[in-house]
Amino acid sequence: MKKLFSIIFCSLVFLTSHGQNSYSPYSSYGLGDIVRKGFGQSRSMGGISAGLRTYNQINYLNPASYTEQDTHSFMLDVGLAGYLTDYRSDEYHYTSRNLSFNSIALGFPVTRWWKSGIGLVPYSRVGYNILTTQQMIDLEVENYFLGQGGVNQFYLGNAIELFKKISIGCNINYLFGYIEQSQTVDFNNTSYHNLVVRDKKYIKDFTATTGIQYHDKLSSKYSYTAGISYDFRNRLYGLRSRFIESYINANNTRISDTMVNTDNESYTLDVPHSISAGFTLELKDKLTAGIDYSGQFWDQSSSPLFAAFTNSNTYHGGIEWIPEKYAFRSYYKRIRYRTGFYYSNTYLTIQNTQLNDQGFSFGLGFPFKFSQSLFGITYETGVRGTISNGLVRENYNLFSIHFTFYDFWFYRPKID
Repeated sequence: MKKLFSIIFCSLVFLTSHGQNSYSPYSSYGLGDIVRKGFGQSRSMGGISAGLRTYNQINYLNPASYTEQDTHSFMLDVGLAGYLTDYRSDEYHYTSRNLSFNSIALGFPVTRWWKSGIGLVPYSRVGYNILTTQQMIDLEVENYFLGQGGVNQFYLGNAIELFKKISIGCNINYLFGYIEQSQTVDFNNTSYHNLVVRDKKYIKDFTATTGIQYHDKLSSKYSYTAGISYDFRNRLYGLRSRFIESYINANNTRISDTMVNTDNESYTLDVPHSISAGFTLELKDKLTAGIDYSGQFWDQSSSPLFAAFTNSNTYHGGIEWIPEKYAFRSYYKRIRYRTGFYYSNTYLTIQNTQLNDQGFSFGLGFPFKFSQSLFGITYETGVRGTISNGLVRENYNLFSIHFTFYDFWFYRPKID
């Protein structure tokens, strides 16, 4: 028990302190680079979630799925993620690497018909370091852009089984974090005033997610689940600090003038409402296949400078195959083999170009001997953006591992 709580505590510390590093120039807009959501099974299957329900896996994206968990069980899911991304434009090319704790979640029953979940996951990441140079008639102007931070999501969810085939659930999400951005304009000339702008936003507010799933059997071997989840639109309130300074360098001396210096200003950021719908077909102990559609409605959100927020549509598909779940003489036949795809026209439109994001995912789920616990690995590869119209194309590779600890904590053995 002590080891388990040590794992939980360490994961929380690392997630909140090290899980916000990113190096995408697209993270400079809005809340930053919205993180691809889901745990090991969902991510390996292309991100399907609305119709996904598995008794020994946590699916927080549709809280109605919590009711599939066994009445006497307890689940802990811990994730670690690594990123390798190649950035290209007409003018430059570079590669970034990042490793961080990605998530921690718990699933547990309250009663036979009421199940709960709690977790901490990343919501968005901000991280960029950009230097641009502009040649004017008599001088060279350097613009230096720097951003860091991100937003985390803590959720508490509950689900109940209304009837034998219908489950509903709700997550209350607490978003918290900070976004720090700065810009320096340097004229490299002592006759001109340079400019420094620093902006830091602190986010602390609530959102909510609801979900419903209908699950039924087609025969003794086949079953299906149809699900819908909905994220409510919300205007996040927070505090903002701003600092603007002009300066010149004369005779090796910096002469500055503070133009703006404010602290704890109120401000708002919009989180759009979104909906996901999915259908999953399952061959008992053998095969799970599903498709999903997700839509995010950003058109009612205020757009940043030099970009526009656009409604986003994403399509997911994936399968999981187990050769022979109870083949105890052959471990390889008990491994879960997963693959999937996704395609999205994202919410960002820059230079009149809406960014697309598409990719494939692959994963393996390794079962523990005489246990329902799993160790999963996932690999995702894809492309976002384009080098046209002065934009950046990202070729990314995401590696993640998930450990799902499954145990019977609420079961009283019979004693003769």
